[in-house]
Amino acid sequence: MLIYVGMMSNIMKCKCGLRDIIKPKHKESVEQFMHRTKCPRCGTVGIWKQLSQDEYMWEKARHH
Repeated sequence: MLIYVGMMSNIMKCKCGLRDIIKPKHKESVEQFMHRTKCPRCGTVGIWKQLSQDEYMWEKARHH
């Protein structure tokens, strides 16, 4: 089943709330990048969620 989620942003969010930019290496997928990246705040690895454009804009508007 295919679920349309809209355009995805280049922002990922950890379970602790920290946001970071998705910067995969050459020939690396976004998923591979998120699974190997360690959160500098809480120290967990691979607990990132990619934000959609809508989620990113909503969070940005809420914090300003």
